[in-house]
Amino acid sequence: MSQFSVYMRFCTSPAQVDTYCKQVEAALPDGTPLAIPGVVPRLSATPGGTRWLGPALGEHTDAVLGELGLDAARIAALRARGAI
Repeated sequence: MSQFSVYMRFCTSPAQVDTYCKQVEAALPDGTPLAIPGVVPRLSATPGGTRWLGPALGEHTDAVLGELGLDAARIAALRARGAI
């Protein structure tokens, strides 16, 4: 079961959502607001939080495909066909 599934099962009643599962506001690099799940469980001494939303879509595509043995020309061809 994924962490998201556990989160969704835990956050089923309005009382649980209000107490434990509040969404927090974040912003994408272009400034677009994004609501993301808060950290569960929320501990008083170390409440945690989201510091980074992760890489941009496709940010590491060229590096990964290069590690798989594709050269720049092949990657460019895949990109031109809309495959990546």
